[in-house]
Amino acid sequence: MAIPDSLTEEELVRVTALLRTCFLDIDDFDANVSYDFVVQADNKSFWSKIVRVHLDWKNEELGQNHPKSIFMKYEVSWYQCYGDDTIPHFPMPKFYGAEEFSGPGTGILALEDLSDRVKTMAFFPGLSLTQLERVMDALAGFHYHFISKKDQTWVSQFDRTSEVDQEFQDFQFHSCQMFEKIRPDLFKTKITALKESFRVEAAISAHYSFEELGVPPVPVHYDLNPTNLLWDKEMKKVSLGLLLGFDLESNSANCNFW
Repeated sequence: MAIPDSLTEEELVRVTALLRTCFLDIDDFDANVSYDFVVQADNKSFWSKIVRVHLDWKNEELGQNHPKSIFMKYEVSWYQCYGDDTIPHFPMPKFYGAEEFSGPGTGILALEDLSDRVKTMAFFPGLSLTQLERVMDALAGFHYHFISKKDQTWVSQFDRTSEVDQEFQDFQFHSCQMFEKIRPDLFKTKITALKESFRVEAAISAHYSFEELGVPPVPVHYDLNPTNLLWDKEMKKVSLGLLLGFDLESNSANCNFW
């Protein structure tokens, strides 16, 4: 799916309105800054349109205290709720603001522009063992942060069970079944034997499995593949390797073993 390289008139109105809410400390926004929106053509995203907003501050003091650019991206639930949290071993971009989420294609969020500091990975060859260890450290800190929360009311905010349907479950099953053909020595008949696990009822049950198991829930990423992670361009320090999971907004609540 190709991502358009420009904003529609409707999108331009929305991102302009969001931009103003990011800097409420500026009394006369238009008099103090000029800006332009650039859709990123190389964002490696199948679905999201990512926009870089260039900001030209008219006042030197404002320029020193405010960013020269920010990123905007669809969907918001994660950053709106937890963008200001400090999570062990799990650095995230600064969160500036967001449009309210009201369904697919809404919920644009504004984040720190890290484009000069980070790079994305391709699907292949994927992550190195060192990078994989860094991801595991980040996820360990992430899980610790959420299982330590006494207030678990956040779970209802990430209930995605209404999006589960048989068409998508069948798609998942047939996609997984391809492993039987790719590596029959490892997977022959094994995926087919799990077909019942791909029923809608099974998927919804998995969402609430933490209750049955009596363990604290944590948000679970739907699509944590190499293209959804950003890495320090220099890779000088392994501890700084993982800068953020770019699709953190696509989460659901689930058992912390997943």
